This record gives sequence, C-alpha cells and structure tokens, in this order.
Amino acid sequence: MTSIMSDVIAGRIELLDPLARGATGSLWRAIDRRYGAICAAKVMRQRDGADVLRFVREQTVGTAQGLGAHPHLLPPYTWVAEDDTVVLVMPLVHGGTLSGAVADHGPLAPTLVAHLLRQLLDALSAMHSASWVHRDVKPANLLLALSGEGDPHLLLADFGIALHESDVRLTATGLVNGTPGYMAPEVLEGHACDASQDVWAAAACALEALAPQPRGERPAAHELPS
Repeated sequence: MTSIMSDVIAGRIELLDPLARGATGSLWRAIDRRYGAICAAKVMRQRDGADVLRFVREQTVGTAQGLGAHPHLLPPYTWVAEDDTVVLVMPLVHGGTLSGAVADHGPLAPTLVAHLLRQLLDALSAMHSASWVHRDVKPANLLLALSGEGDPHLLLADFGIALHESDVRLTATGLVNGTPGYMAPEVLEGHACDASQDVWAAAACALEALAPQPRGERPAAHELPS
C-alpha cells in the first residue's frame, strides 16, 4: 500500500484502515471530521493527465443535479486535496460487491439477480437521462448494502471513465475504455460511446451472477450469443 504523507488529509479526512488498492489509487475507511461520520475515502495521486481526468469525472458526477441523491448511485459527495493527493469522499457501504458475493457464494438465485438487475437499470436510467454514460459497469463496481432484512440494496459506483454527452472525446485511436467481458461488441470495434453499451454490460453482470465463470474465462463480447 502506498504510504500517505498524513493520516489527515486537508485537515478534514482522517484515514483509518485501507480497504482496497487499484491502479489509480487506494480506498480507505475514514472519518469525515466535518460531520464526525465514518466514510469511504478514495485516495488518488495526481501524477498525470489521465488521473486528473478521472478525478474530474468522478466529482462532476457527484455534483450532477439529482444523481448524488439517487438511491442506487454512489458518486462522491465531496473531495479534498493536499499537495499532490486528492481524496474523493463517499458514504461507506457495508456488504461488499456483487463480484465478492459471487466469489463467496457461487451462482445467485434468479429472483435475487432479477432484483439486483432492476436496481442497476434504475441507476443507469437516471444516469442516461442526465446524459451520462458510465462505461465501466461490472460486478466489482456494484456495491451491495446490507440492511439486515430483505434483499441487498445495490449501488453503482466508480465513475472514473464516465462520459457526458458534452465531453470532448479525446480518445486515442485504438484505445478501448472498459473491462474485458463487460464491453459491448461495438465498443471493441471502436464505435462512439452510447448508453446502450451500459445496458449490455448490465446484462453481462446478470449473466455472471447467474453462471459465474472461472477467473479470466468470461467470454469476450464477440463470443457471447446475440
């Protein structure tokens, strides 16, 4: 885990325990001192333009009208910065991810998958109505909040490569954004970003939950039945 210069970032976010690490930063259980509340803090090092762009996209989705309050979307609610470190702050969700649930329990019941898929499509409908495309819908980005009774509450997270219809498309030739196995065929062919590609990815998530594949063996988009 990359060391952090201070346990408290910008005098507000107190880092407690590391939860996960990814290519663009690390996720921590933290305290938002302004509210005295436990939160999740995504710590990003602003090393280059790509990292800055991910940060801008995530915090922009968080401030988009209505999206931050949607029951099935989990964008950051604020951010803080200190030196070359930027922290995106969001509520802490207890329950893990759809990816973790499938890894721990195997195939999920069709009724549960249908319940989760309805929630995911509701989240995507809100994003698409606001002219956003997520572009990285996958089980690892689907958080499951446990309430102690009833089915889990799904939240779509990680908006680092989301695009708004007003964004300038500065995509390098041959560069594909997304996660293998959850990208629609037209994405791999280099077609323009479209909301339908999120819906395709949602269906791929449901398929993974119903019939998990060994790691690395999820069929590529062109291998899945049409």
